[in-house]
Amino acid sequence: MKKINLLVALAAATFVATAAQADEKYVSGGFEASGHVVTLAGWQHNTKNVHPTTTYGVLGKYGAPAGSKGDEFGFFVDEAELDIAKSFGENIRLRADLSFNGVASVEQVYATANIPAGNGVEFLLGQFDAPIGFESNEVVDNSVISFTNLQKAGIRPAVLRGAKLYYAFSDAWDFNFYLANALQGQAPKAGIDMPSLGFRLGYNWGEEGSQSTLGFSGFAGAEQADKSDYTFGGDVDLSWWVSDAFNVGGEFLFRRDAKGSDVTGKAANTLGGLLNLTYNFSDVWDGTFRYAYVKEFQADTVADVFGAKGYSNEFSFGGGYAVADDAKIMLEGRFDWLNVAGVKSYDYGAAFAFAYNF
Repeated sequence: MKKINLLVALAAATFVATAAQADEKYVSGGFEASGHVVTLAGWQHNTKNVHPTTTYGVLGKYGAPAGSKGDEFGFFVDEAELDIAKSFGENIRLRADLSFNGVASVEQVYATANIPAGNGVEFLLGQFDAPIGFESNEVVDNSVISFTNLQKAGIRPAVLRGAKLYYAFSDAWDFNFYLANALQGQAPKAGIDMPSLGFRLGYNWGEEGSQSTLGFSGFAGAEQADKSDYTFGGDVDLSWWVSDAFNVGGEFLFRRDAKGSDVTGKAANTLGGLLNLTYNFSDVWDGTFRYAYVKEFQADTVADVFGAKGYSNEFSFGGGYAVADDAKIMLEGRFDWLNVAGVKSYDYGAAFAFAYNF
């Protein structure tokens, strides 16, 4: 009996030692996990004339009312996201961002390798957020809850599947260059054997934690499966910390789609811009005013914002309260005014959200 107890004790000790070694390897093996959770509630009202799309309004992302004089109040989950990464030495890194909001999906998944040239070139292959624009693709990283149609309507690239090179010339200047299957969506374009491309030249200044940025971006591709005529566009984005408490953000965007993208067979043009003013009243309170404008000059069948010629004005007033480190309450009131094909439509509403980073 004593021998059996001794064998059991030795087996248990061996298991604990092996588990401890495995755990140590697991922790020190370059594995990282982070993420965020955003939940919200809100109300939205549409006036008599119905918007041409349901993406407008503070609840537009979550299914705003489509009917005339419609109201909606509801509780929503924007997403729960888990970001996992694994490093292999100093030069290789894998990352996957997994999103859960009723349907599981992969937002980003890529591998990076550092090439020892100059200050070091980062090469990325996979699916990744496009390095363009002022708004983040994540609600938790913005100062208001809703997105503008610069981000939602596909006017500029948002998430790409392809390859990217990143190089920092200095602390002040950096450069991104990418090739992708398409500027909208991730699948290869039917009948096209050449990728779309884009770049962003960035200038950075200020102290870490309150660093200001200015970016100049361009993109182009045979998005209409026509190698004789290309879609192309340009974007300028700004995030300027005027003081420790006041940030001025902005973006100006122009896109031209190739011939045949307009319903009349001509090229289609889209213009957009936003102004974002954020002020930190204290260590825990901040306030934001944001205005966005989008104009579609033709009924574009590709990057179609409205489905017809028209323009939109989006006004948002937001507030944030830091409950704790990496946890905040977000508030937003929003009003949209559209004029599409000569028909004016309006919506207004409000929402609050809990946003947590971990």
